Amino acid sequence: MSSDESKGRLYRLDLDGSLHLLLEGIGCSNGMAFTLDHKGLYYTDSFAHKIYLFDYNVEDGALSNQRVFARFSEADGLPDGATLDTAGHLWSALWDGTCVVRLLADGKIDKKIMLPARKASSLTFGGEDYSDIYITTAWGNTKAADGSLAGALFRI
Repeated sequence: MSSDESKGRLYRLDLDGSLHLLLEGIGCSNGMAFTLDHKGLYYTDSFAHKIYLFDYNVEDGALSNQRVFARFSEADGLPDGATLDTAGHLWSALWDGTCVVRLLADGKIDKKIMLPARKASSLTFGGEDYSDIYITTAWGNTKAADGSLAGALFRI
């Protein structure tokens, strides 16, 4: 199997049951979120250390104009799960990065919330006014390396 054949793909499943290939060559498909106006889609490829932004057509589900929204270094960790807050900022959990980050419209990190667990996996907002952040983490091979609270669910 060639390296391209071992890469992932992203499909869209339509209401009529038909499948449509949207992306190929994905290292590790992860966090996705629509922009508040539903005209854009954020999409994370963790192994590429990138979050992409696409133009999104709500009428037919088509994606176009792929561009890199944010890049992360090896030291940052892998971008993983993602969500949007009520102001339209994208948040990303950083696997092996010990944190979650909020990104500005230009893709730069604006806010970082450090965690006592190395592998932040995803996050969402909740509570009566959506001011609580719920963050999932994973338990790695050892608590000594991944943090004493690895695998915990945090509410901030």
